[in-house]
Amino acid sequence: MLLVVVACEMWVSRFSIDADGTAYVDVARAWLRGDWVHALNSYWSPLYIWVLAAVLRIFSPSMHWELPVLHIASFFSFCLALAAWEWLTSEWEQWQGPSANPILTDLTGYCVILWAGLRMPQLGWLQNGDCLVLALLVAATAVLVRVRRRAAANRDYVVLGLLLGIGYLAKTAFTTVIPVFMLMLALMLRRLFDRRIVTVAVVAGAVIAPFAIALSLAHGRLTLGDSGKINYSWQVTGISVEGYKENAYWPGPEIKHPIRVLLKDPRVLSYEQHLTGTLPVHSDVAWWCEGYPVRFNKARQLMILWSNIKFSIYAFRCPAIFLILICLPFGVRTMARRFAKTWFMVIPALFFALTYCFVFSDYRYLAGSYAVIGFALIAATWDVHVPRRAARAGAWAIPLLTAALAMGAPIRYLAPDLYDEIRGAKFPDGYTNVLTAEAMRKAGLRPGDRVAYIGFALGAAHVGLERAQIVAAIPEQITHDDKVWGRPLVFSFPKPHDFWRRSREDQERVFQAFRSVGAKWVFADTVPKWANTSGWQVAAYMDHGTYEVRPFDKRYVYFKKLQ
Repeated sequence: MLLVVVACEMWVSRFSIDADGTAYVDVARAWLRGDWVHALNSYWSPLYIWVLAAVLRIFSPSMHWELPVLHIASFFSFCLALAAWEWLTSEWEQWQGPSANPILTDLTGYCVILWAGLRMPQLGWLQNGDCLVLALLVAATAVLVRVRRRAAANRDYVVLGLLLGIGYLAKTAFTTVIPVFMLMLALMLRRLFDRRIVTVAVVAGAVIAPFAIALSLAHGRLTLGDSGKINYSWQVTGISVEGYKENAYWPGPEIKHPIRVLLKDPRVLSYEQHLTGTLPVHSDVAWWCEGYPVRFNKARQLMILWSNIKFSIYAFRCPAIFLILICLPFGVRTMARRFAKTWFMVIPALFFALTYCFVFSDYRYLAGSYAVIGFALIAATWDVHVPRRAARAGAWAIPLLTAALAMGAPIRYLAPDLYDEIRGAKFPDGYTNVLTAEAMRKAGLRPGDRVAYIGFALGAAHVGLERAQIVAAIPEQITHDDKVWGRPLVFSFPKPHDFWRRSREDQERVFQAFRSVGAKWVFADTVPKWANTSGWQVAAYMDHGTYEVRPFDKRYVYFKKLQ
């Protein structure tokens, strides 16, 4: 039943893709064509990219079906997370015996993994490797349970080393929690130096080393990946990338690859210096941010830390529902004492979540940690006998509360969306990308064409489907709202709107700037209703699921041929 719900979610959102998903696909295609310079990307971790590359190689989808096929990778990720959850549950049951309330335990567990594996990573709408991180973290915790119950053999320590090493391939930030797992082993084995711990370290290192060495050779310096350093530079140091990450300070002369400004008034940027992927500044972040300073800023660090901690507490609301329900009848002290017995699984999970709080925290980054903590809460009630009437009430209450308070709109509107699509009342969310790509193919756009973009270039997934590249843009402005917990991204469009206010002569100067870097086409979206679009053609009507649509914009993707 759980997999049916996830499959339905994947189907409803099958044409949706975010900017990160487009970048992952760009790098996956570099792997498939043997372009090692761009394949060895030090920002985007390789594991999810390899899964995408395998899916693309196996199915070789047409342009129309490429986005739905990519969702197979997301469904596969959730299946791995569910398998890891079942393994962890099995290990705990072999240690503690059958649950005193098996139906209630299973229902609660499946609610937790559905929330952590589907809702938190927004698996249907966002393409990322965070569900794989969840699967690896839960599986590594299952091995810790084997060690705790003194059932671990030599092969289990090899498996743990493999899981920790693969965790690095899934997300560079996973390396921060590897020493914590080692510490948990040392505490449980009561030895700081033990051949079993050495086995884990050696196996993990053997998995990490090949990619880390290849990455270091490709970039001419020793590195495990640049995502941590770059994000710290953006978030804590406050360094900005125009049209991409506009934070507190513009970078100085230290940067090696400044974005070229084709026109200052109106503002036009060029990416021709390093033309790779759909939107170069997002496809190869590390190249564009090479030389960006990393400095500690005490005031910003404290602000970011406190904001992310508050957000993380709020994001914990699904396990908190269960926590409140179980503490009411059994008492806070009793449950706290039982929960404390799961220290060996909770400490790595909490540490992993806290690591993100120092830089940038998001639901998907917390998913693995909260899945493990959710299981620890279930484990705390494993042998507590609940009256039959209370168990029946809980079997209804926990799924309903989870769906209402934790799963959000995607689950609540899943059935209505399916019904509307079956009766032809709406297009699938994100279908604008396919309609635009198909319209442009008919208009004469060919793979490899250079295009320019006015508006939400970061969300222009249709350009990836067209196999085109954005060489120049009048970009959006992307900032963080520091007044809201978690500092969510805020998108605004002052520069594109300035373009639409200009005279025909000024707009023609922009088109000439686009032509100067080889752009054959120019796209425009997020076009204000008051803008004069005469001379432009409509590529597609923007559906309600296209998140760049705003109520005060025209609901179309426009294009113009430049050459």
